[in-house]
Amino acid sequence: MTQRIAAYPIKLLVVCDLQTVALNSLPKTSRLALLDFIRMVLLIARANTPSYHVIWNGLAFSSDYIEISESHKVFGALKRMNRMTSGASRFFVKVEDATNFALLPDANDSILWRSSLMPPNKEEWKSISRKNNSADDSNGIYEVTVVGIRTSQSILSTVQSLCDLGWKVTVIEECILDDNEERHKAAVTHLLPIYADVVRLAEWMEMNGTNDSNAELINTVKLDSNIRYLCDCGRGGHSFLYQQHLLMFHEGWAKYPLQPWYSDTFNGKSYTCPLGKRIIDFCDEPQFSEYCMYIKGREWLDEKDKLWELVPEIMPRTYVIDKGSISGEINENGLSETANGPFFLKECMKNGGKAVQVYGTLTNALDMAKKSNSTFVVQEHLASPMLTALNQKCHIKSYFLLVEDAGTWELRMYPEAFLSVSPNTWTTTDLSTETQITVKRTRRLYKNQDCDLWPGWPSSYSTVRDLVVQTVERAVTKAKLGTRGQSTRQFEIFSADVMVDTSGRGWLIECNFGCVLFDPKIGQPLTTIGLQTYQKMFESQGDTCEVNDHAMIAETVKLVFDQSRTSKWELVGTFSQ
Repeated sequence: MTQRIAAYPIKLLVVCDLQTVALNSLPKTSRLALLDFIRMVLLIARANTPSYHVIWNGLAFSSDYIEISESHKVFGALKRMNRMTSGASRFFVKVEDATNFALLPDANDSILWRSSLMPPNKEEWKSISRKNNSADDSNGIYEVTVVGIRTSQSILSTVQSLCDLGWKVTVIEECILDDNEERHKAAVTHLLPIYADVVRLAEWMEMNGTNDSNAELINTVKLDSNIRYLCDCGRGGHSFLYQQHLLMFHEGWAKYPLQPWYSDTFNGKSYTCPLGKRIIDFCDEPQFSEYCMYIKGREWLDEKDKLWELVPEIMPRTYVIDKGSISGEINENGLSETANGPFFLKECMKNGGKAVQVYGTLTNALDMAKKSNSTFVVQEHLASPMLTALNQKCHIKSYFLLVEDAGTWELRMYPEAFLSVSPNTWTTTDLSTETQITVKRTRRLYKNQDCDLWPGWPSSYSTVRDLVVQTVERAVTKAKLGTRGQSTRQFEIFSADVMVDTSGRGWLIECNFGCVLFDPKIGQPLTTIGLQTYQKMFESQGDTCEVNDHAMIAETVKLVFDQSRTSKWELVGTFSQ
């Protein structure tokens, strides 16, 4: 009996139209990023066992373009230009070597020239694929990876012709590009999947080893210095806002590929990181980013029990309940001697109005908190809050930007704030959420302009500023906030909620490091009712609507990433540990 030799895959990597003259028609940042990613693919393909045979497929014409007609819809212009310039125009004229490719082929690679839209025919593919492969192709299983440019032309036609051969074809999504983004998206979404598997670069790496085993290899690729890379690892926060601004309004930024990082079996979540676990310019996972969007130690300003521990003298009286154990000034009857109702029960690690419950007595609020294993605070109401002209409860919501670089902390305040106003007349006995919890931003406040709705502005601008400066300075000097190393610059926008009493004194209610920001110009996902409400306001009122954080986010990006010397953000404090 004849022993059957097990077939093994003959692997091909086809690089389409990666010629300098073709690449120059694409946006600079996109084409430079594409070359970075294809360099990674070439390294892995050549190091693979068995290695890939690399085939460079490019356009080439004779000097008089005899292969095409002047009436050819795609290539006819090349021949007409050549005639009108008396032969001086020589786009895609064939040369004897491979110097017109943006990346130089190796000596063992093959080059397939074509003078038509269609790729080589079946026999040409089979003939060139046998080069450096001693296996009998009757037993061979062909696996072909396709990268390059012109998604809607050469990539698509190449994939179709390879599919016709019965070969397994894979296209790497980050490694193809088109001069028309809409055509590119349509081809990737609807056409290419008919003939090939369209995968991410991380998936292709996993198919050819593992991401970890290939990480060291791809990290030897020196990324183009003209590009700054970012990626969204899905951690959330304000990452989407910053990254959209960088991609849409700032030159030189490109998306970097992701890969799986680890899975948390306890909460059922999977986490991602930059490909190769590489440190890039900006992502939302701090250990992989040169710019970190989360302040180290932020919990001391964000979590309500820690904030009370830090600056109790500038906050309404607060009681901390940790797993049923109460701390605070409470007498034997469970009540403070000078308690002012109503009382607000807040879970320490949650923000937003839904995380707050209102109670008429301190005892009721404490009893409810003791039933949970979480950490809560109960906060007293101000005895005499400064109400609006219509006797409504309100608070000021101001925005701050905290930046740390090489151990120096800068606190900046945005000169526009908001008055959050209850729709109802305020009394201590009305315990409804609408009356007692002011969440939605109602009126935009400007630093030096009076507010007809509330008499406390603009004099309370400096009050808010001083409260937050005092809070952040204490957090820095007591080493509650930490640095992330010399090479990492950290920053974060947060909001501060302040109430003012009838004497004009300000009281810090809380700080929110997960504050809601709304930008209607970048395609922000409307994931909450509040964001959906703001979007409707913008659609009806345009740029004049009260809530629109586009300018504030733009100023943040300019200050942090461009290190602009001018900014609308006002410097209000500089601190060192």
